[in-house]
Amino acid sequence: MSKVAIVTDSVASIPEAITQELKIHLVPYYIHIGKEAFRDLINIDCESFYKWLPNANELPTTANPSSSDYERVYQELAESGTRDIVSIHITSKGSGAYQAAMIAKKTTLERLPEIKIEVIDSLNVSMCQGWMAIEAARAALLGASFDRVIQLVQNMIPITQMMQTADTLRYLYMGGRIGKAKHLMGSLLIGLLSLQNQHILC
Repeated sequence: MSKVAIVTDSVASIPEAITQELKIHLVPYYIHIGKEAFRDLINIDCESFYKWLPNANELPTTANPSSSDYERVYQELAESGTRDIVSIHITSKGSGAYQAAMIAKKTTLERLPEIKIEVIDSLNVSMCQGWMAIEAARAALLGASFDRVIQLVQNMIPITQMMQTADTLRYLYMGGRIGKAKHLMGSLLIGLLSLQNQHILC
């Protein structure tokens, strides 16, 4: 068993097989679809969500885990014998997860002062955050110390960046991030590029 436990958010986009192999502990976000609330990867899975999304009339909304959600995970780890926890979170500039985890750290340490918890703001999202958790977990399984795991993640933060492309502008338009004109022109451009690529492949 690794001496250092790695905790992260479900939005880190880490495949389930990897989280199990590396013993990464995921704290699920909340997904609201209409009046229904789901816990990411608990009572709604990626396959079901992506089947529903293309026909959606409105976008779902999300909410970060509460401090009690993080506290529950820290408590369970402590009860299993873990004494060192590194908790890696989505950027604090776009979510309240980091702040919630900081509150959970404070309340957990008040009850369990013998354990150590380091809460890290990844300043990143999705798989960039995920890679930090993966590398931290790999190091922990190889026996890296609490301080070494923290330093590894801190070293990754300034050099980890994500480039993102979209195969459709529909969701940006539905979410109000682009206007109708940009949606129309962008969709036409994507369609033309798709036709051009098909012609090249033929």
